[in-house]
Amino acid sequence: MSPISQATTKNFERDIALINPLINTNDSNGGYYQEYWYSSFQFMYCGASVMNTGIMASTHVYLEMKIVDYSNTTLYTYFSDTIAMLNPGETQTLNILGQLTFQPWTSNNSIHNMVFTVKSDSIDNNPVNNQQTVPFPNLIFSFWTHVTRSINPITSRQIGQSGSFQPGDFIGITFNANDDIHQVAYLNFYLSAPWPESLGITAMLYENGRMVDTASVFLPSPPQSGWAHSDLFNWLIRPDSAYYAGIKFIFPTGGSFSIGADTLAYHNFDAEAIARIGGTWTTLDFIPAMELICDPEGIPENKINIPSVFPNPSSSVLSVTNVRDAKIELFDPTGKLMLTDEQTTPTRTLDVSAYNSGIYFILVTDNQRRIGKKVVIYTPCGY
Repeated sequence: MSPISQATTKNFERDIALINPLINTNDSNGGYYQEYWYSSFQFMYCGASVMNTGIMASTHVYLEMKIVDYSNTTLYTYFSDTIAMLNPGETQTLNILGQLTFQPWTSNNSIHNMVFTVKSDSIDNNPVNNQQTVPFPNLIFSFWTHVTRSINPITSRQIGQSGSFQPGDFIGITFNANDDIHQVAYLNFYLSAPWPESLGITAMLYENGRMVDTASVFLPSPPQSGWAHSDLFNWLIRPDSAYYAGIKFIFPTGGSFSIGADTLAYHNFDAEAIARIGGTWTTLDFIPAMELICDPEGIPENKINIPSVFPNPSSSVLSVTNVRDAKIELFDPTGKLMLTDEQTTPTRTLDVSAYNSGIYFILVTDNQRRIGKKVVIYTPCGY
């Protein structure tokens, strides 16, 4: 069930739902990302969007966040501010108090998950939707797959001439690349039915305010609320530029359509959302529910002194080059640390012959960068 339809479903007297954990690891422009992790941060802000999906108000609603290890033992516990009363159908954001220092967490190899739980003084008749878990390894690997300001369409916004939008205008999100060059794949965005049969949408990518690539969008017929997808882009995202990704729309005179929107105060709307209305760039008071899918690992901007791992796949040893004075860590598919190498030689040899087959992650960390690499370890036939 989508968050939009969930907001209108009230089967219990008291039911507080945790809609989505929110984590900010890129404080420089106020962006609160959900699936877009920078690897250069030192601290984070955490919280969650919560909704009263019951038919009675709940009092003293707050958020608990636990950091747990692989045996599910709690290592740290944090609490949010408190909402005195959350009325039926109301959505608000809870913020964990203070700035959380991230660096000690990355050196604690036993951390497994971040567990977010919404609580209140009122008895909750449906506690199954009170909790969500964020795997901690998602935060420390620098693989970049999804770029989004929000994939949390808690409401919808009508786009039409009555709201100053005109056919041919653009609405989207802002973002910057990480340390590497990335190949853009496609754009997802949330549409709410119905919409005009003649509605036309094109996915667009802007670099430094200039349109550089477009991709076709095929809308479902008949109209159905849900995620729409673009065709493939053909553009590289570079770390020295600023980008807008979104959609250009053509609708009939007097027509309109609705897009999934996040209106939570957790966001910095001026920095995260962007629109081009009548040829003028402007900000929005909501975040359009969009995500840009990119290549998972990126292309090093400067191949000199970039760590290299070979052979890949491997059944016995891995050689890691260009890693002088760097710490090397190998994680299994669940995020469990399997080995650490802190030698000072530029080339390291890692014995992986005893590990089960699967996709593993190598994390290379020095005083300037953190770089992740995927490796495949396999067991030869006959063993």
